[in-house]
Amino acid sequence: MDLLQYSFTLDPDQPMQAIRERVAAKRDLVCTLPGLRWKAWLISEPLRGRPQPKTYAPLYLFEDTPSIHSFLCGPIYKGVTDAFGWTRPHQGYAITPGETEMSTTRSCALTVSTLNDHETLRVALEEAGRAVALPAGSGIKNAFLGTFAQLDIARMQLRTYAFWACEPEALSQLRSDLIYEVVDVSFPRESP
Repeated sequence: MDLLQYSFTLDPDQPMQAIRERVAAKRDLVCTLPGLRWKAWLISEPLRGRPQPKTYAPLYLFEDTPSIHSFLCGPIYKGVTDAFGWTRPHQGYAITPGETEMSTTRSCALTVSTLNDHETLRVALEEAGRAVALPAGSGIKNAFLGTFAQLDIARMQLRTYAFWACEPEALSQLRSDLIYEVVDVSFPRESP
């Protein structure tokens, strides 16, 4: 399985409600994409004590690379880039495609590890499947749902996505590069 994520940095004055409304209007468009396992509609914005950019950054889990290529060459991705501009997606093999209960997810913490040599690659791959380090006394232990790790060979990065059943604010002290709100999750359905 392969993960695909693209991201658009939004204007700091952009009302995020407009993005939430776009998600509500477009969420069913992806439900018949060949090879799609799920799409998590992610956004980020500044959190209490955490200066984050405003972004729109959907994440997809596809069965295989040809399904991703078909999506990137198709009308849905063209519509996204027409609306937000061109972007360079992160794409790579899903190293830990666990059975995360995506329907209950409310937030996602992204951690990016740059792979500089064989040792950093080895360590990153070992750590990809381990539990996420929780801040002491956070009270969010039971909210952890699971992780997916993506080896992005083009950028030599390991991107680890940890999913949670709590609101993003509860993760503001978590050691990660970015905390996303999961606005919605789309799952495939049979074509009519």
